[in-house]
Amino acid sequence: MDPLRYACLLTMLMGIGLPGQAQDLPVTVHKRTYGLYVSAVATALQSQRFESTNAVLQTSKGPLLPVWGLHFGYSHSPTLSFETGLLFLRAGYGFRVQVEQVGINRAYLHNYAQVPLSVVLRLWQPTPQIALHVVAGGVVSFLSPQNYPLLVDTLGYQNGLRTVPNQRIFLTAQGKTPGARYTAALGLRAEWQASPMLLIGGEVKNMVALSGLNENVISVVDEATHNVLATAHTDLRLNTLSAAITVRYVFLTGTKYRYQPEQ
Repeated sequence: MDPLRYACLLTMLMGIGLPGQAQDLPVTVHKRTYGLYVSAVATALQSQRFESTNAVLQTSKGPLLPVWGLHFGYSHSPTLSFETGLLFLRAGYGFRVQVEQVGINRAYLHNYAQVPLSVVLRLWQPTPQIALHVVAGGVVSFLSPQNYPLLVDTLGYQNGLRTVPNQRIFLTAQGKTPGARYTAALGLRAEWQASPMLLIGGEVKNMVALSGLNENVISVVDEATHNVLATAHTDLRLNTLSAAITVRYVFLTGTKYRYQPEQ
């Protein structure tokens, strides 16, 4: 028999007769688990700052602002994830208006949407069910037009006398109002794995404004004469703290294998 054919036949017989040895390949197998998830988010933000040195427009402490929305994420591995989503927020400017001895305390609101972009890195996992993550990234906020409603029909009383009958005072926004604002964010998230597919967590973040500072001016205007009675700034905070509760549901998981020949 030809020596080359004999060698090929012997190799085939060894592979058939010794399956355990034939499957013991000299390679390293790298295993990685990935997943897709959606997360419901409820956040409380510090209210924005309203600053005024005018007697007509006075500062009033604003409440915490609620933010609601969803995060969508891709876990590249158990330690690394990428997130985006859509959040809705009602931003309030709390202030008191004093016109002709009439005090009105109103919170003027406008809505805007936020699109977060984050990298989530697992920092510490003391137990299989509890993990601490670092969340870093940014937020793009899209503002709706700031159209403030008519404030009030005032009766201009001064020293007990009606001086300006049915004077109508309203608020208006002036100055630059961009359609988008940019914020950097860094925080910590702790999660508890309630089930293989459900995780409940809490998150605290510091959000640093990159744009939108000192850009909005609020004016009190007499509707009849269009005279500006007072102006003041409504500024975004440079640093804004947020606290959130997240409920994360993993709806798809999979495993990827990579075979690397041994050197």
